[in-house]
Amino acid sequence: MKIFNVVCFCLVLIGCSESKNSVSKFDRLDKQLENSKTTNKNSLNLEATIKVIFTLDEAIKNVKDVQEYTEYLYKQDMTGVAPDVISSYQKLLPVLDNLYDAESEKEVGESVWTAFSEFGSVATVAVNSGIQITSGDVIGGSLNLAKAGADAMSLAGDRYEREIEVLKKIKKVKETYLEYVKFSSPIFLKYMTQWDKLCAQRDQAYISLYNSNYQKVVEFADTALELSPNDRESILLKGFALLSLNNDNTISNDEQKIIQFKEIETILASYFQQFPSSTAPAFVLKGILEYQKGEIENAFTSFDEASILYPKQSNALLDLVNIFKIRGSIFRSVESEFIVKTYMSTMEGFGNFSPNFQKAIIHRNLGNKPEAIEEIKRHFFRRGNQVVQDYLPGDLNFCNKYLPTVFSEMFVERPFVDIEVSEGSIIDPKNSLRVKMTNNSNRTIENVRLFLCIHFTDSYKDNYQVFKVPDALNSLAPYSEKDFEEPLEIIYEWLGNKKIVPEDIVKLRGVIITDDIVSWIDEKDFKFQTAKDRSQEYNKLKTDLPRELISVLEKSEISVDQGYVYNDIVFTVPKELINSEPYVTINDVNSINPIQSKSKQIDGQKLVYKFRTRVSVDNLKEIHIITKSGSLKIPIPKS
Repeated sequence: MKIFNVVCFCLVLIGCSESKNSVSKFDRLDKQLENSKTTNKNSLNLEATIKVIFTLDEAIKNVKDVQEYTEYLYKQDMTGVAPDVISSYQKLLPVLDNLYDAESEKEVGESVWTAFSEFGSVATVAVNSGIQITSGDVIGGSLNLAKAGADAMSLAGDRYEREIEVLKKIKKVKETYLEYVKFSSPIFLKYMTQWDKLCAQRDQAYISLYNSNYQKVVEFADTALELSPNDRESILLKGFALLSLNNDNTISNDEQKIIQFKEIETILASYFQQFPSSTAPAFVLKGILEYQKGEIENAFTSFDEASILYPKQSNALLDLVNIFKIRGSIFRSVESEFIVKTYMSTMEGFGNFSPNFQKAIIHRNLGNKPEAIEEIKRHFFRRGNQVVQDYLPGDLNFCNKYLPTVFSEMFVERPFVDIEVSEGSIIDPKNSLRVKMTNNSNRTIENVRLFLCIHFTDSYKDNYQVFKVPDALNSLAPYSEKDFEEPLEIIYEWLGNKKIVPEDIVKLRGVIITDDIVSWIDEKDFKFQTAKDRSQEYNKLKTDLPRELISVLEKSEISVDQGYVYNDIVFTVPKELINSEPYVTINDVNSINPIQSKSKQIDGQKLVYKFRTRVSVDNLKEIHIITKSGSLKIPIPKS
């Protein structure tokens, strides 16, 4: 992929000249680039170099004419970019000069640029050439590059043969274009090769972090830093891994811990100095370090600073996100998903790098549950202000894993609140969904914003795409249901295939965010399947309910009303059971004929489940209660 970007960029450039006379219109820009070369002579940054190669390549496709691209070059930050790469862009200036014509009509100028930006049609040849060069076959690769350049010119000539002015421009720069390919390609390929080696080590560090193998993270990050000593991501990865090793109590000797603290402090000090516009993740690490040292107030201050900086620094932090996305889409692997997700968490401030989650964990450890809940709310408020919802499921999973008790107490009524998602009506936009929400609890839910998280066919397990339901509900009263007024139109492609709903939906979950609640919210079928899965797991492990829950269930009541057509069964249990997320069926949930409740409600201090069935009472064996910590069966009394 990296080779593709570089060589593709080379092939979309049309000619250059070594004559200084031809850059007369671009003297100011040439001097600016020359100054950058001098400044960067002893401060090469591989990340900055690759970013410039990639972004200038992308700009070719996104701007409309020479003038706009020239302005883009003026504004491009060349700090840390390799001098020979900057020289390549100086070689580009005569090309721009030849393409520029202040007297020509606007339409002609834009047509010339369109031709200029479409030379990527020989990309396959160029990629193969790049692979030959990086594998050692410099002669074969270079010959193919030259052929690719000649082919590009011929294709452009054929395509625009009827547009005389455009064709004249293309022919004017033919020879110098081929010279440009020969000059620039080895330079770009050299740095892309270095980038390949760096990524190989850093990717393994990311995967090791995902697997919580912190010692391996340190080893791979160290190797990456040997290749590129000022690599921003490797510095952050190593810092977080060292802090995690401290937290895992792998270092028992106090003197060793002090030495490690000093190493982390040195790493962070270097990071703050090198990357002043991308300090948010470093402040998270600083806060974790201060907490480990017992400096709780200082830790809170660092976390608060990170919360402020993440939205402000988002552009600087995410300046490589497109490269990561392209790498992930080309590799098409679960591992590449892990890498992108971990990178995004570092640069967007979610998961382990959420300053609010880190504060919530500290408050939880100190026994301050209300403060911990408030920090969870602040995290989602900050993420909302960043206009980010892509990794919302990951945020909730983090809370479930590291803050389970605190998080579940935010919305204990969750088992009694459902969503129902159906296909849009005939008057709705094509490929849309309708959503209804039902509240079977005694709690009023206000200012309801709902996000649908959809797992589509062909995508990886637990890979959810997030869509915000257009409108919000001002209030959902107890024991009521309400439809969201606007349909949700689904526009999404995976691997080039447009996804159709509901046909392409494998699994669907909801996330509810209100002034007081952040929680998963699900359909009845999802809850039923979850209960079935839990029950099967408990049967394998022979897991029973904890003793304290059994004592609660001893206070339950079962009433049976036999009728001529239907039999009505009501199961009542104390509300204390609600924290364990109970699901109730008649007969084993995994039997051939489990009977689900017709209705469920929170009634004061009781949970009430009502069943109606034609099945004979003699064939109704038991009430089956499945919770998140075990299951139990209670025999149904016979008259």
